[in-house]
Amino acid sequence: MLSFLPKKNKQTLLLEYKLRIATAISFFVCVLFIIALVGLLPSYLNEKVQTDTYRAQFEGKGTDQDKTVIERKLSNSVLVEYLAKEIKIFSSKESFSSVISQIINEKQSNVSISRFSLNEKSVSISGVADTRGDLIIFQRALQNNSLFSDVNLPISDITKNIDASFTMDITIR
Repeated sequence: MLSFLPKKNKQTLLLEYKLRIATAISFFVCVLFIIALVGLLPSYLNEKVQTDTYRAQFEGKGTDQDKTVIERKLSNSVLVEYLAKEIKIFSSKESFSSVISQIINEKQSNVSISRFSLNEKSVSISGVADTRGDLIIFQRALQNNSLFSDVNLPISDITKNIDASFTMDITIR
């Protein structure tokens, strides 16, 4: 059909087709923009509410709901303080690594340690000694160490003469 039209009409028709295509593309871009705007609006409103809530908390104003948020944050800070007290050994005069190194220095080659467990003022170690005598020598060496105030080795751990498995509780000074 285009081939039967005169050249001037053909150019006008092509220009009109190009304008229609540009209009359709512009319309679809606008529709996509509106859909994206509608999709992002709830996120924006949520962020706005949170920002206003934090601003009100910062200024000392707030609703009951804001107060529960503050109380939750306060309980979290109390929990952090409690955990800091539980891990006090790290900031005390003896660090965890120095306690472990003292225990390992006192250990003979006939004693192997498989587990360390650290509390605020005590260390629990587990392992295996080749003989009961090696285990008793290890216990006495720890008792003579000035870093430890008490070394508790249950009697049940020294009943076996060979390959004596043990769990020792050591109190740190």
